[in-house]
Amino acid sequence: MVGRSKGIEIAIKALPEVVKRHPEIQYIVLGKTHPHVVAHEGEIYRESLETLSKELGVSENIIFLDQYATEEDLVKYLSAADIYITPYLNECQIT
Repeated sequence: MVGRSKGIEIAIKALPEVVKRHPEIQYIVLGKTHPHVVAHEGEIYRESLETLSKELGVSENIIFLDQYATEEDLVKYLSAADIYITPYLNECQIT
């Protein structure tokens, strides 16, 4: 579930330096926006992440997958990843 507590903007802000060394990098943001977030503010957070990626010049390096992920999907994406980043702002979110 995508929401402000996930800290995704931190990873996006770090991406320009990574892209300088590894221009082929792809950062996947996988997940639907949390239903409570959608109910209160719509897709403002997700849209702000997309805007930030454009402002920083890394939008071509980010794939936003706005979908629920099954356990099978998660295994597939994690198995394909070279690096898995959880920039969560709250330690309790890390699982």
